[in-house]
Amino acid sequence: MSLAANLASKINNNQLKYKHYLRFPASKVLIEIVKVLFKENLIRGFFIEKNENKTYVYLLLKYGTCKKPFQKVSAISKLTSNQKSFQVVKYQNGLGLHIFSTSKGFLTNYEAAKLKLGGKLIIKIS
Repeated sequence: MSLAANLASKINNNQLKYKHYLRFPASKVLIEIVKVLFKENLIRGFFIEKNENKTYVYLLLKYGTCKKPFQKVSAISKLTSNQKSFQVVKYQNGLGLHIFSTSKGFLTNYEAAKLKLGGKLIIKIS
């Protein structure tokens, strides 16, 4: 299972149980994905804990009074999920979000469309 798929699975499972946080081993890719989630205001926050020989990321989940900020997080498992700049469009009429790995780093579909960049589709959020 890829790192992004593991993160998506943990977010979905912990959100179904209404947990307030989740912990997972840190990697550069996961930290960048979490930064995008925080920038888009989909999570309350995150922090990084360094133990003797391991580094963990704590992700603070966000819940509103009526609903969750997103229904499902899913990782794209296809190896050939590259999208050209003109293919990066709004997802689900503007209600969803894609996270792409581009030459400028990890970007949402809105940021990638503004910069006219394509890239590899990593995560879908609906």
